[in-house]
Amino acid sequence: MTKVSFLSVYVIMVCSGLLTGLDVAVAVQDRVLDRYVLFIDQRNVHDITSFMGSDRDVAEMILLQKAIILGGFPNATFSFIENLPSVLRVISVVESGHADVSGTSIWKESLHDINIEQTLNLIEDNQFEVGVYVSPLNSKALSVLSIEGLRELSFVSSSQWIIDWETLTELRIERLEDITSWESMVHMIQHGRVDALLAPFQSSADLSMAPYGFKMVPIPGIKIGLSGQRCLIVSRRRSNSRDILHALNRGLAIMKKDGTLSRAYRECGFFNDRVVDWTLIVPER
Repeated sequence: MTKVSFLSVYVIMVCSGLLTGLDVAVAVQDRVLDRYVLFIDQRNVHDITSFMGSDRDVAEMILLQKAIILGGFPNATFSFIENLPSVLRVISVVESGHADVSGTSIWKESLHDINIEQTLNLIEDNQFEVGVYVSPLNSKALSVLSIEGLRELSFVSSSQWIIDWETLTELRIERLEDITSWESMVHMIQHGRVDALLAPFQSSADLSMAPYGFKMVPIPGIKIGLSGQRCLIVSRRRSNSRDILHALNRGLAIMKKDGTLSRAYRECGFFNDRVVDWTLIVPER
């Protein structure tokens, strides 16, 4: 009797379309889920062809679902774990097996648990560029032209955001507030308690964003490079983890090859042609 490996059976079933149903529990930060719901506006993920008007987090939530669908599960269903205020909580929920997968990409440098699997990279090393976002009324900050000028500003970030925090520290930003809540960070900028924070570029006409109704704009001409790779994480503690990981990697590989991944990041503003000529500032290591 001929022996057939599990992997061979899996590949045959996926290619023949026999594996069509899959229930996927997705862990995502509350503030991201809120933006995702607004962007989707009751549409089916199958029908989303443009990422204009979204942001990186929302685009990645859509890419996650499209990858699993492309990876062999066209009838997959998705549920979202709520009440997750931070990235650390998202990682914890996936590690503990209370969710199948993270809804957005995670820095690989943040991952040390043996109970998770990492997908193919969504973002490669040196692809992550961010703006220095400030109040449009902060004329001092908006006039900054160099790293020396940035060091005269006060920043807010979170030490839980390992790459952001290390980058600001290595840039020798002396006035750096450690806050865990994104909403609190925004309010600190709004009320003039600090000058700036780091955030991905947006798809809006002036690159601005308006979290919680407060508008912020990037300092023109300057961008910060963050070093590292980002991937989705899958829990090893869930019964369908192998199916999800294989489907994600297969779907992501397809979207990398056909350009969907890079197009999504361009359309949401993360890969932004309008800042190509801006001065890139990176820490000296």
